[in-house]
Amino acid sequence: MPVADPDWSPLPEQLFGDPPVDVAPLYVPTENHVVVSVYQTERYMSDGHPIPQIAVDFAIPGYPGTFTRRIANYRFDQGLALTFLEDRALQIKEIYRL
Repeated sequence: MPVADPDWSPLPEQLFGDPPVDVAPLYVPTENHVVVSVYQTERYMSDGHPIPQIAVDFAIPGYPGTFTRRIANYRFDQGLALTFLEDRALQIKEIYRL
């Protein structure tokens, strides 16, 4: 689990999207990622069925650019979402090291 900034003041629950999910824990900065924004989007299955997603734009301290990780609303729980962001940030850092 990412190590959150100890000086960060926790946000109250912030429901976002349809179906609504709590995105507040994503905004706690860690040493590997800082969330810039979240927005609702969707992708489509091969049969055309839409899957609602939360797109999370984030920066990596000390690295240029912003990055996006899309997380399906139905798979969105705080621990899983934070793990997805942490994993993606570490992958991007590895790419920069090449």
